[in-house]
Amino acid sequence: MTLDEGVEQELIGNELAAVTFVRDYVQLSFDGPVLTLTGDLGLSDQNEAPSPNQIVGLIDQSVLAIETDDKLLSISFRNGKVLTVTPGDSPELAQYSSDNFNFVL
Repeated sequence: MTLDEGVEQELIGNELAAVTFVRDYVQLSFDGPVLTLTGDLGLSDQNEAPSPNQIVGLIDQSVLAIETDDKLLSISFRNGKVLTVTPGDSPELAQYSSDNFNFVL
């Protein structure tokens, strides 16, 4: 499943405002829209799962691009980092919620 063009437009250019870690998922907040990541996380410059500090380090970075297919979600940030999500224990990669959209990947 791919992202709706409206979802991409809502996120591209927005800065990551907050990161929340909850048991088996991570929420990224963009001053309104929230992206809940339910799969396995990766970061472009390493071969292992990113640490919480590395994910928090993305705060204040704006989103340059978002790409997705059935097995990968990638979010490119202004600082050159790319956060990726691949399927974990759940077939879902993420859930997106805003005033305009509610979307499951």
